[in-house]
Amino acid sequence: MRKQRLKKAVSLAGAGYIYTTDKSIKNDHRTKDTIAHAMLTQVEVPNPEGEGKIWVFRNLRRDPLAWLLAHKNIDDAQFAAGDLWRDYWAEIEVGGAKALDPGKEAVDGGGFIGRDSDRYNKAFTEIGKAAKAVGMLGEQALKDVLGTKLFINQYAAIRGISPEEGSARFKRALENLALLWGFAMRESIYRG
Repeated sequence: MRKQRLKKAVSLAGAGYIYTTDKSIKNDHRTKDTIAHAMLTQVEVPNPEGEGKIWVFRNLRRDPLAWLLAHKNIDDAQFAAGDLWRDYWAEIEVGGAKALDPGKEAVDGGGFIGRDSDRYNKAFTEIGKAAKAVGMLGEQALKDVLGTKLFINQYAAIRGISPEEGSARFKRALENLALLWGFAMRESIYRG
């Protein structure tokens, strides 16, 4: 049998290279290798090379929010709200410049790049609104699960509550965020 020649190698950000011999596939994003200890799920995303959508693998190992969505424990609105909260949190995160030591002498070209003050102010304001909307326990759950990337059972163990109670607190906080930022609407009870 004649050996087929490999068409091209495609890098997948740390996942190694994927080789394809299929002439009908321009760019095969399916991996044949997996990262050790990876928790993978398939997700459909817009095709970066044109129209339509493609299926890719997403690693859930350090992303409790995506893990909950993949296991259908939260819905898309809760995921979007949690993802937006995480973006705002990253923008206002204290200690973002951990490698800088103010006690050492400055180096040429090593200046601190300031933050975009408009984005920072918006993020700070939105985190404040979120804290009021979810309450103290909800804010604690969001910071532990989304801010420090603890899974629900780890968050519950640290706080001394049952995993069911931790899950309920976190989901309630996400639902309140989804309502606050317009990803979900309150159900109206109409009996006609």
